[in-house]
Amino acid sequence: MRPDEARPLLADTKVPDVEGHRVYLKGELGKLSNSDHGREHVARSACRMDDFGLPPDAEGLAHVLPNQHVIDAFVDALSRDDVVALTMCFAWRDNGVPRKLDRARTSENRRVPVTLIDVAYAEPELHDVFRELDHRLADVATDERVKASGRYAMVPGPVAYPILLAETYAGAGGRCRVIDGVHRAVQLYVNGEPEIELCVLR
Repeated sequence: MRPDEARPLLADTKVPDVEGHRVYLKGELGKLSNSDHGREHVARSACRMDDFGLPPDAEGLAHVLPNQHVIDAFVDALSRDDVVALTMCFAWRDNGVPRKLDRARTSENRRVPVTLIDVAYAEPELHDVFRELDHRLADVATDERVKASGRYAMVPGPVAYPILLAETYAGAGGRCRVIDGVHRAVQLYVNGEPEIELCVLR
């Protein structure tokens, strides 16, 4: 079954607010249109993607998830149980995000000025730089060492899914930390966006 076709919803059990899970999945599934990302996912995930109506191979995933519009419709049609289960299929990334999603009681979408946004660690080789810059998005996005790494040498360009997953933390003075979508956050900053829409876990 193609993800843009109607899919029967399973009966929901008592699961906390899963909007954060949906935001995370839309970002993660968006990467699978790249066959390299798809192959890594197929090789490392413990899940059977066909349990969710998706092809089991990288090429098939890229074919049925060709753009963000199709991905968004697919994720929005999933039952709450399937949203949570499919989120755990990306636990192989070992970024701690699925665990944070499971611990969150609720979430809130809000537009946050880029000057109040921090970013979590991404590439291990940049951990020291991120720490030195206090994780502040504005500083990370403009730092020459970060840009020289290759992954962040960005020019203004489109962002297919501009909603990022974030959290608040004690003593942050109203700041939010992006925990998924760091590259997209930097791209949005480079694009000159004064605010970014965040799905903030609470």
